[in-house]
Amino acid sequence: MSAIVFIGAGNSGHAMAADCKLGGAEVRMYEFPEYADGIRELIEHRAIKLWGPERNAKDFKRNGTAVLDMVTTDIAQAMKGAKHVVFTCRANAYEKAAQLAVPYLEDGQVISFMPDNFGSFILRRVMRELGCTKKILVGGWTSMPFGSRITHKAADFNQVYIMYRAVQLRYDTLPSCDAEAYIEAMADYPCLDTIDPLRGDTMLDVNFSNVNPLLHVPATLYNAGAIENWGIIEDVGSREVFFDIYRHGFSPSISNIQWAQYQEECAIAKALGVGIQPYDKDIFYTRSNILGVEFMGDGYALPMDHSIPAEDWMIYMPGERFDLNTRYITEDLPIGCRMYHDLGVIAGVQTPVVDAMLVAASVMKGVDYFTQGFSPEYIGIGGLSPSALLDYLKYGTI
Repeated sequence: MSAIVFIGAGNSGHAMAADCKLGGAEVRMYEFPEYADGIRELIEHRAIKLWGPERNAKDFKRNGTAVLDMVTTDIAQAMKGAKHVVFTCRANAYEKAAQLAVPYLEDGQVISFMPDNFGSFILRRVMRELGCTKKILVGGWTSMPFGSRITHKAADFNQVYIMYRAVQLRYDTLPSCDAEAYIEAMADYPCLDTIDPLRGDTMLDVNFSNVNPLLHVPATLYNAGAIENWGIIEDVGSREVFFDIYRHGFSPSISNIQWAQYQEECAIAKALGVGIQPYDKDIFYTRSNILGVEFMGDGYALPMDHSIPAEDWMIYMPGERFDLNTRYITEDLPIGCRMYHDLGVIAGVQTPVVDAMLVAASVMKGVDYFTQGFSPEYIGIGGLSPSALLDYLKYGTI
């Protein structure tokens, strides 16, 4: 099995790297040099232990300790001769990662973004800007293959908790005409062992179908008071309990917002002539919401009045606290919601629910989220008419 390189050594990078190694692949991990101190011990021991329930409808489990083949801050060393290059850094760092990686791309490499978060668009733009003509496949997914968190870092091994494994994820390629070749090339990628891939019709479909902006942004913004008081004000939460939007933040009112936001995304997708993951309204009014379907399959729903015990959900680093600096705001809002607003403008679709969240977050954080983050121009599709955009999505012509 050919080498797999993970660009980014956070939660996603740790989990996917260990899973692929346990699945029999040669695995390398790259981290940006400025974050080298955070992986100093990992560079030495290269050991990552996977543990946790790995909940999924197929009862698949792959716990164990993996010793990676390489952990490095040298991008050239990491990418040389690799078949798969998987971007596992946060979307905010996709530009930096693409600028570093593109000069070392090789013909025949398979590039993946999990989740895409418009990363495939950024990579293709950077390739054009740098004059890179390497023949590669570029694919993106709606999510990473599991819910995971680093729970331990030490001199002997790092540890990652896997709460669930996905059984269905949506994907496509940029351009879409490469999708068949891409999914065939991904047959030796162990993280897909539990997943039934669902083909999207374009990479915009994949990004409209990303569950994170839908689940994370409304439930974080509109629980801001509880989040900031949690474990600080008497009788409001506990310092020993991690505030979690699924356990503590979801409610019928939050579901109303999520459903309305989804309707706006559906309207934009329809106006632009692209697809989106279909959901029935009722699934939004459950405790598991649309996430439950991802790892337990169609028809799974945990009732809203069901309390999720701590031992059945995510585990975090000791002392870690949820606050409004979470990626649920700093990533999902300026990337997901900002792009939905801008694509709505292109499509001629009003987005009052998305806009309300951008306004609220801008006031809360003192940041203008209508100008910060990703935009059509930034990802390389600015100025394209709807018909020209479809040609680019399907055939790569621009």
